[in-house]
Amino acid sequence: MQLTYIHTGFIAGAVLNLGLADMVVGGCGTGQGFLISSMQFPGVFSGLLLDPVDAFLFSQINAGNCVSLALNKGYGWAGELNLENIFEKLFLKKPGLGYPPERSESQCNSRRLLKNMSTASHKRFEDIIAAMDAEVIETALSHPPFRALISSGDYGMFKKYL
Repeated sequence: MQLTYIHTGFIAGAVLNLGLADMVVGGCGTGQGFLISSMQFPGVFSGLLLDPVDAFLFSQINAGNCVSLALNKGYGWAGELNLENIFEKLFLKKPGLGYPPERSESQCNSRRLLKNMSTASHKRFEDIIAAMDAEVIETALSHPPFRALISSGDYGMFKKYL
């Protein structure tokens, strides 16, 4: 089965909600589909990174846990340099220090408010799994690395799919 941004966004949400990763990097053609899909899950704070400046500002201001890359933009000739520079800036400093530094308190408060909004507006991850279209879960689990990761733990919500 072929994965789409629907499935990879679900995988990102699962990996983050199960505590299997602190940061997820994904994407699709425009980056928008993966971004939207991943943000459907509680506790996922995703940003669209088109260039190294986006990566730096996302890390310092938003301090999210998921990034989406527009994989049909900027990855032609010498595209590996763009990707290298994006990751360099994304992980250059401890996330959430703020930029510019004098705005860090306001930015920290905004992150706290967004986290509270996410908690208030999302169901528990287990409840989302129970209500989801089984095809999305089954297709995601058809991807061998994700299936192996989920199979290696005790994640009861996935038991009927394994």
